[in-house]
Amino acid sequence: MNNRKAFRSTLISLIFLLVGAAIVYYLGYAGYISEGTGTLNGKPFDYGLRASVINFINVWRPGKFQHETAYIGLVLVLVAVCLILILSVASIVRKRPVLILSAIVFGVSIAALAFILVLVIPMVQMGVMRAIPMIAMAGVTGLTLFALYFAYAPVSPLVECILGGVKRGAGAEKPVCVEREQEDDEFEEEFEEEVKEEVKEEVKEEVKEEVKEDSPKNEQAIPCLKVETVRVIVGESIEINLREKPVEKPVEKPVEKPLIGEDVKDEPDDEEENNSSLPEELEKLGVKGKKRKASFQTKLAGSEYDLRHKYYNLRDYMKWYGFRNRVSIPGDTFSHDRQRHAFLTIVGKHMRLYIGLNPQDYSQSTIPIEKVESKKYEDLPCMLRIRSDLSYRRAKELVDDLAKKIGLPVPEKAPPKETQVKHQ
Repeated sequence: MNNRKAFRSTLISLIFLLVGAAIVYYLGYAGYISEGTGTLNGKPFDYGLRASVINFINVWRPGKFQHETAYIGLVLVLVAVCLILILSVASIVRKRPVLILSAIVFGVSIAALAFILVLVIPMVQMGVMRAIPMIAMAGVTGLTLFALYFAYAPVSPLVECILGGVKRGAGAEKPVCVEREQEDDEFEEEFEEEVKEEVKEEVKEEVKEEVKEDSPKNEQAIPCLKVETVRVIVGESIEINLREKPVEKPVEKPVEKPLIGEDVKDEPDDEEENNSSLPEELEKLGVKGKKRKASFQTKLAGSEYDLRHKYYNLRDYMKWYGFRNRVSIPGDTFSHDRQRHAFLTIVGKHMRLYIGLNPQDYSQSTIPIEKVESKKYEDLPCMLRIRSDLSYRRAKELVDDLAKKIGLPVPEKAPPKETQVKHQ
């Protein structure tokens, strides 16, 4: 989850918490939550909003707050404090400081549940909680649970990595989340390098074309564009800064006087070209409709989190059966005994699975198989578009059918762990 989505999810959680706190304050201020002293377990007990705040502060002092919710509240508060500290440290270590706020809101949500227990349960036991505040406090509890859910979403990868590290320390395998993040980093680096090379080659080709058009004898030197900086943010935007540098001092061309009746076209100044944005520069060079087709790794690195991890999971599932994969520019090819049996590629915002099964076997099935007529996929006549979790599960069913068809037994070891996690 990127920083923008993490902050948005945390902000939603914080809004739920503030709305719940405002409802509780209004109930106490308007007198719906009554104040007073009653008898509980044969001893005097103060109830109400103010008394509950004092009791919540004294959850760690049994002599001041003698009730069973004191122990539950103390456990929840300690869990909240520990989670805030651990997740904050993990956020700093993984260079994601924005998740510190998410960790704090997550801990506060847990502590808010403890306060609701301290406030409501004693009043219910004494019979002083009326219907309106009871319904309102139930709504506040729901808001707090929603806040807890939205606050957990950004920090869930940290929790998984921490638990995976504990398992690894106990002798388990390397955490899957660490492997996935390493693969993501490798794809991002390849994506950035590929963008740099594509921009350089396109600019060089267009400059060569201008040389041929403007100087047929190629005797004059013209300034060429040099790519100074290329900054790539995968999944959000691509920012490419170009600055013109003359390789050699350009030779001024003699000004030709136009003949009578000819139109004179104004040429842009050098300063305007240097200050222009990338699209305008490429338009002046004539780079229209000449973009290279992105490779599979580039599309994967720029795809959404869910789609990328659907590919990871499906790839690991096929390798679990014993298929060997080979990543190329068009996609990922899966083979067994040197024969191709499946092919994965990304088109737009979905993934396509080409697989060596008979389309007629699925004519009455709920799996939306498409028959492929292209000669390129003569050995893979079935195609399934993978967009949702349902289509992903259907893809795994096709892999099972493929394994049965070619005689691959179900491996004895456990299937690979699913790493696809839904985020807000």
